[in-house]
Amino acid sequence: MKKAIAIVGSPRKQKAVSYQICYSLLKEIKKQIDEFEYKIYCLNSLKIARCKGCMQCFINGSCPIKDDMNEIKKELLAADLIILASPVYMHNVTGDMKNFIDRLAYWSHLLRLVGKYGIVISVSSTNGNFFVKQYLNTVSDYWGIDIIGNIEYRENEDLNILEYRQLISRIVECFRENNILINMEAKEKIFQYYKNKYMDCYKKNTTVYITQEAKFWHENGYFEYDSFSELFKSKHTLK
Repeated sequence: MKKAIAIVGSPRKQKAVSYQICYSLLKEIKKQIDEFEYKIYCLNSLKIARCKGCMQCFINGSCPIKDDMNEIKKELLAADLIILASPVYMHNVTGDMKNFIDRLAYWSHLLRLVGKYGIVISVSSTNGNFFVKQYLNTVSDYWGIDIIGNIEYRENEDLNILEYRQLISRIVECFRENNILINMEAKEKIFQYYKNKYMDCYKKNTTVYITQEAKFWHENGYFEYDSFSELFKSKHTLK
């Protein structure tokens, strides 16, 4: 069973264009893949407290705040496909989407969602899609998500049906053919940087320097891989 989760940052919930695009996209995928299920979360409908900036997630490896983010984390880790959708607010994502990302900031050091495919959706009245797309793609790179494609929608324009259908075909292909890699360059640099950083913690040969993040890399076998591509294929195959 393939699973997908869509995170919608619009405060307009189901009425939002970003939600409607997510719903339409996932419904089309389900028509082509028998064993496929999905969930769409509107952040504005959930109880998600603001990030306190306490740094406990980086220090201890978990967030001390107990709210709906706990459920979202489980869904993200169980998903094969992750969709991040946000309207453009002053050339950036919405406050709800930004807070959602802030609450998962420590995952960026762990490539926590490696092995998963992703789609980024940005919606605007006229402009600013590029900045939202760029930001959410960068976040996805640090989480280890392989972005299959982007949808940039402007309300005064029609959705590009050809690109839309091509994206659906690409998603279905990725699900049917394991280990298709789309964009590895940025993630490769991130992987090598943190691998060297955390391996140095162990080379110092004292527990004082071994952080929770270094422990995560060691316990999950990340050090055994020479490249991000190898790590992605391993985690994706395990699914």
